[in-house]
Amino acid sequence: MWYYHNALHQVFLLCFLQCAGGIMTRRNGTDLRRTDLKKDLKKLGIAAAALFAASGALWFGISKWEDSKYKTEGGESSVYVEPVITEARTVEINGVTYEQKQNVETYLMMGIDIAGPVEKAEQAWGGGQADVQMLVVLDNKAKTWRILQLNRDSMVDVPVINEYGDVVTTNHEQLALAHGYGWGLDDSCRNVCMTVSGLLWSQPINGYTSINMDAIQIVNDAIGGVPVTIQSDYTKLDPAFVQGSEVNLMGDQAIKFIRTRITADDGTNLARMARQRQYMSSFLKKFMTLDEETMLDILEQIKPYTVTDMESGTLAAVGTKIQDYEQLELMTIDGTLEEHEYYEYYLDDDSLTETILELFYQKKEG
Repeated sequence: MWYYHNALHQVFLLCFLQCAGGIMTRRNGTDLRRTDLKKDLKKLGIAAAALFAASGALWFGISKWEDSKYKTEGGESSVYVEPVITEARTVEINGVTYEQKQNVETYLMMGIDIAGPVEKAEQAWGGGQADVQMLVVLDNKAKTWRILQLNRDSMVDVPVINEYGDVVTTNHEQLALAHGYGWGLDDSCRNVCMTVSGLLWSQPINGYTSINMDAIQIVNDAIGGVPVTIQSDYTKLDPAFVQGSEVNLMGDQAIKFIRTRITADDGTNLARMARQRQYMSSFLKKFMTLDEETMLDILEQIKPYTVTDMESGTLAAVGTKIQDYEQLELMTIDGTLEEHEYYEYYLDDDSLTETILELFYQKKEG
């Protein structure tokens, strides 16, 4: 049975597929056999989805599962252990004391602006930019989940790491640049996690997955294209992108629609993020009609494009929670967009504080 809820659920499912691809191509060299994955997917009754728009982030949604572990090729099991914050922080704001929630999990999904499969960069600062960042937040006490969509142009403190992964300094620059430091593998992903964690008052990030942009076209074409209604005049991108027309995106049309920023709309990432959400919504409706064999074929096609540190047991557990927990609305952080040499998005301090408190803190009792 395929599970489909609403547009926001679709966004998460899109984020999750990339993890599915990641299961099969983890950087630690532990791969899952196709036969094993197929058996487990049948157990779980998948609801999958793909890609990462604009360098996006996709996951795949998992329905209720019978087992808490996937079997790896070596016969070992990846068992999920729920993260718990044992030493909760407290903060005082406007005379009110808040304490950090102990039963919250966070998983960062990244879309990388690099063509081709994942490979070690030629130089230590060649990791490519993370054009999309979506933080999936699960509250295990309240039994809720939601997505925090981060603007790639957000001006934040970014750790600068050397070729050994050591932080040597910090630059105040666009969030997207955090992935550029490192070799484009786990080191670059961890640097983005450090950046996001720092932005969110040192909130732990429990896992990550990234996917390179070429996976967008692969998955898009594998399902026969994605239909969208063109909301503005995008004929500069493609002659078929006439305002008000219905277009079934194929080939590089999907890349143009999802990734183009400078020559579309007002040239901002905010407008591009809206197109990404439109694409994801339509994508999921079509993807949900696929049979398991087709979905597995797609996973095998995109596995060279993903990097993740999430073990299979974690994926299964998170998927189960997404199925069982109440979904809350997608969140963004307000800010002001300024155009200098590049676009710079300055986060509103009050909005940032409100977002962090709502996601990760609660009023302290007593």
